[in-house]
Amino acid sequence: PAWDELLPPWQRAERKLIIAGMASPNPALVAALAELARDPTVAIVADITANLRAPGAIRSHADTIFSMQDDSLRRQLRPDLLISFGGPVVSKWMKLFLRRHPPAEHWHLASGGEVVDTFQSLTRLLPTDPLPFFRDLSARGGVSARGTYRDLWRRLESQARQFVTGFLRQAPFGEFVAVRQVLEALPPGVRLQLGNSMPVRYASFLGPPEGVTRIDANRGTSGIDGTLSTAVGAALATGDLTVLLIGDLAFFYDRNGLWHNHVPPNLRIVLLNNGGGGIFNLIDGPDRLPPAERERYFFTPHRLTARRTAADHNCAYFLARTAAELRQCLPQFFAPSQKPAILEIQTDSECNAEVFRQFKSKAAALGVA
Repeated sequence: PAWDELLPPWQRAERKLIIAGMASPNPALVAALAELARDPTVAIVADITANLRAPGAIRSHADTIFSMQDDSLRRQLRPDLLISFGGPVVSKWMKLFLRRHPPAEHWHLASGGEVVDTFQSLTRLLPTDPLPFFRDLSARGGVSARGTYRDLWRRLESQARQFVTGFLRQAPFGEFVAVRQVLEALPPGVRLQLGNSMPVRYASFLGPPEGVTRIDANRGTSGIDGTLSTAVGAALATGDLTVLLIGDLAFFYDRNGLWHNHVPPNLRIVLLNNGGGGIFNLIDGPDRLPPAERERYFFTPHRLTARRTAADHNCAYFLARTAAELRQCLPQFFAPSQKPAILEIQTDSECNAEVFRQFKSKAAALGVA
């Protein structure tokens, strides 16, 4: 009987936005959403951790699109109806956009557990799993004959992709450029584990590489506890090549995750070492403090490297400080081996911050092509 209430607003809405949060891969769900994506009034946006490869879904550059500040564009992007499902989403820009431009209706799908009103616009909680809901919606709701919402998102996706590619081609070497190099070099069939703070944000702006079978991250309270241990467990449990992209504080905080006799040879750790807490140069609040106060109260300055940790735990060790060094060592780093490996990428925190500030400023100035 609930469909009698749900179908009229679904069919009236000319701008329907479906947002997928953190979830495990689900081919049947992909098929159901692919049917809905045929509707020109429907746009589907997948978080970096949603593991959603539905045809037509925006999976790579939603962060950049949501950060665009053109008022006319933002009015066009504002959904009439928002449907969300899955766990947390990484994108701060998505959250800010939807809080400032709330939909007329917001439905969230959850079969159980506590529900957080992330976008501060929730009007209806539907106690159901996404798969049966979207299957039924596709069968009952029909396909709109006309609409521009889906095509607007696809145009912006193409524009954002060109912008990100062009920006990083010109940017100096640092974390953002290094993460792009690493993601582009991942072998097919790899599982990717993303650390909190900047690693998951960089990956969110770049999008999931095509050859990756699954992306996971320790999201929620956004702490650094257990990030390395989780990756070790994932590598042990699956036997697949497992690549962890992690920042220095999370790595050194949890390096005892390597202190046992079962560290698997299919584990690859990519360590972004900027000398401690580089994210605080980037996030609102701490970035406005005088440098001395920011360093005293937010940074964790250190001179640690992973070389001795690698030796202690019988891991191969690679070091890269330039784009050329990184390019040279990536093939050997990812090659099959009898032992796990750590690739340490050393960068300058101030340079990383300046590159990311420029990226956000230029992305904000983008508009409808």
